[in-house]
Amino acid sequence: MGCSMEKPILIKIAIALAAASLAVTGIVLIIINVMKKDSYRSILIYELSGKADIVREEVGEIDAVEQLYLESGDRVRVAEDSSMRLKLDDDKYVTAEENTEFCIEAAGTKADSKTKIQLTKGAITNEIQNPLSADSAYEVTTPNAVMAVRGTIFRVEVYFDEDGKVYTKLSTFEGKVSSKLIYPDGTMDDEVSVEGGDEVVIYSDTNLTEYLRGPEDIKFEELPLQSLYTLQALIENQAGVVGISKERLEELIREKTGEEPAEEETEPEEPEAEEETDSSEEGTEEESGQESEENETARNTKQPESERTGKKPAAGVIPVTVTPPVKTLPVIIPPIGGGQRPGGETPPKETSSGEAPPEETSTEEDTKDRSYTVRFLYQGQVFGTQTVKHGETASRPVLSPAVSGDWNFDFATKIEKDTDIEWKP
Repeated sequence: MGCSMEKPILIKIAIALAAASLAVTGIVLIIINVMKKDSYRSILIYELSGKADIVREEVGEIDAVEQLYLESGDRVRVAEDSSMRLKLDDDKYVTAEENTEFCIEAAGTKADSKTKIQLTKGAITNEIQNPLSADSAYEVTTPNAVMAVRGTIFRVEVYFDEDGKVYTKLSTFEGKVSSKLIYPDGTMDDEVSVEGGDEVVIYSDTNLTEYLRGPEDIKFEELPLQSLYTLQALIENQAGVVGISKERLEELIREKTGEEPAEEETEPEEPEAEEETDSSEEGTEEESGQESEENETARNTKQPESERTGKKPAAGVIPVTVTPPVKTLPVIIPPIGGGQRPGGETPPKETSSGEAPPEETSTEEDTKDRSYTVRFLYQGQVFGTQTVKHGETASRPVLSPAVSGDWNFDFATKIEKDTDIEWKP
């Protein structure tokens, strides 16, 4: 499997499936609850966009879904045009970009936690929010480097050129990362410290001799769009990203997406009043004076007060600076409280009389692209979730939460609303 170390005490669903020989189901459930209570390390699929799968020893491939807990030793594969965010314990996050493969290990307790990620392809951004204890460790290894941190934000990328030469790029966005170059025979070079705002590139030549370039300033313009969105979300959540400003980051995102910057709205100029001329040069002086009076009265009636008196109205057009739209990862912090219903529906607004306006009827064109959330519940807790398009069917989960029982649902049913499916013993 690549990752080989003692697994932490977690709820191992595969083991629960193998325990069918136990005569009393209640004993199994008691064991599961005790194990859950005593466990400390957790690896949760916090957010998922697109497709990914998990390769688990003794189980095989599992389709990744949000709110699924991983086990130490699981291998993760994120597909093209996809991304995943893991939550380790309560204060560590790993954001995996598209076409990324890695194996994750987590063991120990809060006092001596050990986390190791073996990255073989693609890129991950790591965010350790709280400094680790003296006896704890957090490492990311690649084919030719190992990185260790105490508490920081950094990105590691592994890629290959056309000749098969492997490159490891380490970019530190906050704090400090200690990096060691690994030679082909397994020995390591001296430790290099990479400060926030710097990056290093480790690579091999045709003779399999390892080289290290840097540290040097991070080339933010070379980062992919997914990575820029991750940084943008971190900055929006007050993370201490150094080396780039919010404005420069938004500019890079616009350049990569082809969006035009929003223009400032300017106050329209008021047209100048046209000079009135006498309607006729003929006639007597008395008639001309009478016409002048009538024209002056008409002008005073039709002209706005601002033109007649020279004073501007109390409320007028105010120049507004339009902030360009900010794109964020669809996964950083879930909304809390009201404002939106499950499935993305917005509650109807009340009219001035306090009554809700009649709901608009959705056309077939509106509903065919709508998606709904299907939650699988076990003992009142969310066991897993699926996103299902309107009119399609939900898939039966690969894993089961207990030895006996079944999902209380007909999986041939077409999903047309947010749905909860409960496990019944």
